[in-house]
Amino acid sequence: EFPVVFVIGLEEGVLPDARALDDPAALRSELAVLYVAVTRARQRLYLSHATTRWRGGEQRPAQPSRFLTHLPADHLAAG
Repeated sequence: EFPVVFVIGLEEGVLPDARALDDPAALRSELAVLYVAVTRARQRLYLSHATTRWRGGEQRPAQPSRFLTHLPADHLAAG
């Protein structure tokens, strides 16, 4: 339990990891990792994702994690 928790890398291929995308059990496991992080925040929780990532020497667009849809929209703020 921490006053403030930061979770970064909430993009497809990062969280959830690319190796888990085609495996329902692995996806549940990755979601459990996020759940643990989220439930440890006591006062503030910061979630972030990049719009682009460097992969294979190229800058590529990044898609927000599907896990963000599990969170209530009225509790999220862009910033």
